Amino acid sequence: MSLDFAVLDRSGTPSVSAGIGVSDHHMLVEKAAALGLNSVLKVHDYYSDYTYLVEEIPQLLSDIDSLMKAFQEDKRMMSCLESISHVCREAVRQQKPVSVLAD
Repeated sequence: MSLDFAVLDRSGTPSVSAGIGVSDHHMLVEKAAALGLNSVLKVHDYYSDYTYLVEEIPQLLSDIDSLMKAFQEDKRMMSCLESISHVCREAVRQQKPVSVLAD
């Protein structure tokens, strides 16, 4: 089971996605709370879906950058954050929301 960040195509199928496991999610949420990164905290519940609107994504990307600085020595977390950042940048390019799906 993973929490998937995705850009969905017209049929609702992910065209690009990044999954995060429960332990990595817990680490991200704890660090986001400590740093006051509210856009990340919108997905604090691992078992709930959320949709970032197009206009929310720039702030999410900024918060992800802050998390990348905080986790710069943790290769696993950096890989996870880079994958989520890629999904967000693709959403901006396509002018589509980022769907966060409890899988």
